[in-house]
Amino acid sequence: MEDLQELFATLAQSWDAAFKCFHSPSSCYLFEINPEKCPGLLEQLFRDKNFWCDHLNSVTGEHVSAETSMIRIHYHISSITRGFSVQVSTQKILTTPDEIPSFDSVSHIWKAANWHERETAELLGVHFNNHPDLRHLLLPSNWEGFPLRKDYVPQELYHGVKVKF
Repeated sequence: MEDLQELFATLAQSWDAAFKCFHSPSSCYLFEINPEKCPGLLEQLFRDKNFWCDHLNSVTGEHVSAETSMIRIHYHISSITRGFSVQVSTQKILTTPDEIPSFDSVSHIWKAANWHERETAELLGVHFNNHPDLRHLLLPSNWEGFPLRKDYVPQELYHGVKVKF
């Protein structure tokens, strides 16, 4: 455990990332990193034999608050062979309410990221650069707004059907 923690601290330093801690209850190592450097860190966690994070558990997003307009993306990955999990978080502050924040896709690293990023894009209004196919998964393609944003206001009608009950 000590050696692995040292490896993570060194990795964080080389990527100018914040190695937050080892979260004991979840057996998860927590990182925060600048959005531009995030894909490089994730790729190293995947390819480097010291980490070998061979499984993407999820890509999730959150709109932290309507006041700050911060969008945060979380990558939950695991090394099945080494027996640990990592959460890498990155964030952007929106300058205008209608801004579409963009993050780089990691679907070229883990194929499973394809659908996770599509769902996050659809429900939070995030764009993933270089994603192969950002079509909607859950909502119709002409849906207005992003339901997981704190400032989301549901539309009254959709094709003549009352949306808000």
